[in-house]
Amino acid sequence: MSRQDLIMCLKNALERGSDIEQAKRSLTNAGYSPSEVNLASQELEGKINSKRLDVPKAGFFPKLPKPPKR
Repeated sequence: MSRQDLIMCLKNALERGSDIEQAKRSLTNAGYSPSEVNLASQELEGKINSKRLDVPKAGFFPKLPKPPKR
């Protein structure tokens, strides 16, 4: 299984509610290399963390004009 496949397995497990350690343990118990599983986990966690950094900061969006007074 390629690293991308392992990343997808870990991601799917997280989406189903497992924590990362449970997901890694399941893959290593299934016979996958612990070092490959750890590398895939680190890569996935890096992608998750970088996506968190991409969240727009306050003030990023322009202010909308106020509606006219009646």
